[in-house]
Amino acid sequence: MICTQGDNDKEDDNVVDGATTTRSVAPVGDERDLKHATSSFATFVHLLKGNIGPGILNMPEAFMHAGLYVGLIGIPVIGAICIHCMQLLLHSSKALCARTGASALSYEGTAEVAFSSSPFRAVRRQAGAVRATMAAFLVVTQLGFCCVYFVFVPQNLYQAIECMTGGTGISMLGYMIIMLVPVLLLCYIPELKHLTPISLTAGLLMTLGFIFTFYYLVRDLGSEGAVARPFFAGWMGLPLYFSSAIYAFEGIGLILPLENKMRCPREFGGAFGVLNTGMALVVVLFAAVGYFGYLQYGDLVQGSITLNLPPDETTVMLAALIPNICTVMLAALIPNIGLFINLVGAVSSSTLAIIFPPIVHLVTIWPETGRYNYIAVKAVALVAFGLLGFVTGSYASVVAIVNYLEHPHDPAPLVCS
Repeated sequence: MICTQGDNDKEDDNVVDGATTTRSVAPVGDERDLKHATSSFATFVHLLKGNIGPGILNMPEAFMHAGLYVGLIGIPVIGAICIHCMQLLLHSSKALCARTGASALSYEGTAEVAFSSSPFRAVRRQAGAVRATMAAFLVVTQLGFCCVYFVFVPQNLYQAIECMTGGTGISMLGYMIIMLVPVLLLCYIPELKHLTPISLTAGLLMTLGFIFTFYYLVRDLGSEGAVARPFFAGWMGLPLYFSSAIYAFEGIGLILPLENKMRCPREFGGAFGVLNTGMALVVVLFAAVGYFGYLQYGDLVQGSITLNLPPDETTVMLAALIPNICTVMLAALIPNIGLFINLVGAVSSSTLAIIFPPIVHLVTIWPETGRYNYIAVKAVALVAFGLLGFVTGSYASVVAIVNYLEHPHDPAPLVCS
């Protein structure tokens, strides 16, 4: 697709109803003349990298909570809901940009402008509070993601390096502290365009790691394993399954920043745009890792499937040495990656990915479409679904964490053969 260049690409900072934006006379969706604009391919790479993290390696444990086939059916359903909510957020942002003349809006900026431009005074009064709430949830979510990374990466590095060297004497906390150096260096790269080579390298390493992982997941599979795994694991496990699954679709906060930095933003949306294509691939990978991981290891599956792989083999060591990103102290308090993923998914991811987007979309379109009942009904249904997952998942996660802290488990012994 060839983007149409606007007549004038000059930009200047502007404030629209309290939301900092960038004003441009070029129509929304045309080619942007940004200093560090990203291509569609670079955006696709960032989208995959932003959505494929520790959550995908926790999928087998999520399937354990739901059952083999209930888990397999649930991933596409939850994925479709999350992708639809991403599209709602993107549509809201574009509509508000067209309404205000802004060329780009952030997640919290979109919400603030939507509320501040409502015809209802009571709704307009909440614009500032909505922006602050969105920003708070974004901070909590990103902090949670970084904490999960700071549990996930040291666990895998510890298992691989200690087995390769025969023991270094470095503790798990030591590996967390060592991670700070490369992570802080990455944090000083401000532009997505400059991060593209790093994301591409990480994507290639992840692909290599998944190839190794899938090899071990399927190499010993037999017909008996599938029969032994329950179709449905029971209602009590569904909140934890939902929390893990919704955490895995962790990229809602990336959607607008990625689209805002694209040279040709209209290639992002659409039926076969970057968003739908990338997220469809993510859904397939989530389902495959969850299904085959649980099929292979059953109730012995750990919070990260890489911890189930035999650490004495070279391919597993390579797969475990794939680096990710950032925040140590919180991670040290709850060194169980499964519990961390459940909590972050229930509290923050469900709110940002499912609850907020339909609310923002409904407030955005309400002045123009009037009482369009099916949109309102759909919004209520999505919010209710998100709230159900939020309440039940948060309760189950907090109970599990309290139980874990009150009855601490000794660290699992390092097994290298």
